[in-house]
Amino acid sequence: MRNKEGILLFFLALLLITDPAHAGVLYNAPSGGWTYEYTGDNADAGSGGFGALDGTWVHDTDSDDWDGSPIGSDEPGGVSALSGGQTNFLRLQDPFSYNPGYAPANSRLYFAYEIGWFNDDPCYYNLLDTGITLSFRTRLATALTGPVDKREFVGRSIGFPVGGKGYPIKHHAKGQFGVKDGMSRAPQPEARLISFSLVRASEDSFLKGKGGLVMNSLAGTTPTEDVDFGMGELNIVEVDDLDSWHEFWITIQADTSGGGTHRVTVYKDGETTGQIRHVTISIDDQFYYLDSTVLVMGMPGTLEDGAFDVDFYAYKIGIVTPTAVPLAATVSDPVSDGGGPTVVMEGGFTDTLEVVLNSNPGGPATVTLTPSSSQINLGTGAGNPKVLNFDSGNWNQPQTITVTANNDSTSEGLHSASVNSTYSGGGTIIPHTVYIVDNETASVVIRTTDGTQVKEGDSNPDTYTVWLTKASGTVTITPEDSLDPCEVVITSAPLVFTSAGSRTVTFRAYDDSEVSTDPHFTIIHHNISVASIHVPSVTPTILENDCGAWGFSAYDLNRNCHTDITDLAELVSGWFNCSDPKLNDCTSY
Repeated sequence: MRNKEGILLFFLALLLITDPAHAGVLYNAPSGGWTYEYTGDNADAGSGGFGALDGTWVHDTDSDDWDGSPIGSDEPGGVSALSGGQTNFLRLQDPFSYNPGYAPANSRLYFAYEIGWFNDDPCYYNLLDTGITLSFRTRLATALTGPVDKREFVGRSIGFPVGGKGYPIKHHAKGQFGVKDGMSRAPQPEARLISFSLVRASEDSFLKGKGGLVMNSLAGTTPTEDVDFGMGELNIVEVDDLDSWHEFWITIQADTSGGGTHRVTVYKDGETTGQIRHVTISIDDQFYYLDSTVLVMGMPGTLEDGAFDVDFYAYKIGIVTPTAVPLAATVSDPVSDGGGPTVVMEGGFTDTLEVVLNSNPGGPATVTLTPSSSQINLGTGAGNPKVLNFDSGNWNQPQTITVTANNDSTSEGLHSASVNSTYSGGGTIIPHTVYIVDNETASVVIRTTDGTQVKEGDSNPDTYTVWLTKASGTVTITPEDSLDPCEVVITSAPLVFTSAGSRTVTFRAYDDSEVSTDPHFTIIHHNISVASIHVPSVTPTILENDCGAWGFSAYDLNRNCHTDITDLAELVSGWFNCSDPKLNDCTSY
């Protein structure tokens, strides 16, 4: 039997839904609207584990340790309703990676929304077989887009990673988003679960240097618990800039091809051609007292930390193919400067935007960008609009704008503004959010240009920049390798600040003789003399140069311990570069 209070809340929720939800930034809502949509506006704790978030979610599980507090208050971690630019969103953080003695923390956060029975038939529960469509807009949380607490990691508190920390598929396919159905009803004695999560390449060696949206592994055609990271065949849709917003549209249905138990089709960021993945459904009994299909959301694993943001999360019964919102132009943070969110600092660093049309205007055209406030300057004065000119010759060539923060004297903490754009030819341009770091409040910001990557045996170092926004007296920051002092060599002296400004950290890979996963990762932690200031950590990528007892294969031309298409490309490139293979400076192939 289900909890009676949960049943009551479920039917009350149905009564409250008078109009279908119409979320979506890059995709149109399905015909008739979404059956249900959580819009990221509410973070209520509810009562007794029920009535959470917008009043329709449950977080009463065997392991959920959320005390109802937002991030940055009471115990570390939590759930917060935040805003940035024109987006209201939910932020969830579990800081509890590993902490001997189990110090109090808001950990193992997990929420469920009860979908109910298909066609009100309590004997029909297999929505994951007959088909369901999900859509959500999400990103990894960072200190530059809202509050985050330190990680409780290996018995110590360390700064939250610069680019965020995702959540691998763990503990019987639990992830950040998912659908669970078949609750404890014969002939299916246990619930079945398919989940999705954003993860960075550094989360787990099972990713083999890839980052993106992961889901249940492919582990046969029978439901099993063995679908987590490191089990079966990895299923991932690769995505860049995981700390920027990404919109997903996902369909799930039974797989009749023999390639798994279910077929998942993932559409992302306005694309209308999906990527198909064959997955194996998991068996799980979380939320055992809800015996129908439920949406799930969170990070319920023990000793697995992470943080992510949710703009919206919606579902519709059945398989629905998406249609994209036609966009006149795209405004984004360029990949060339590291991508990610657009962030500027009062009296400090700037950032850039790229603007490009999405179709040929057939003649002269303009895009007018207007800041939502005088907090930012697009090169035309604080708060003033900027006009870009396009024509049939340059419409698909991105134009770059430098964004500067208005250096006011008001203490605002981290705040934001929007860049709103209009096109002379009409149409939609999505507003772009700019995050502004305040210099009236002491904080530390770390900036990387294109990630941090070094290679064993390579003397060329990599760098990142540490900014202090405000100093009262002398502030000293000392970087160190938190995981293994034999992974990277930090050649910078301790960073000493007597005023606001920036310092550069330089490091290179330690050239050991140990064969490690290629690539592998470590964590650079920062000790600071002012304990109240949170300094983010950095997770460098380390490329391996040892290939075991047999050394490099003769066919491994780029010496990366793998023989693959890149080696073939190098072979072909060298061959084409030689007009006469008999010349002394040509390699014989």
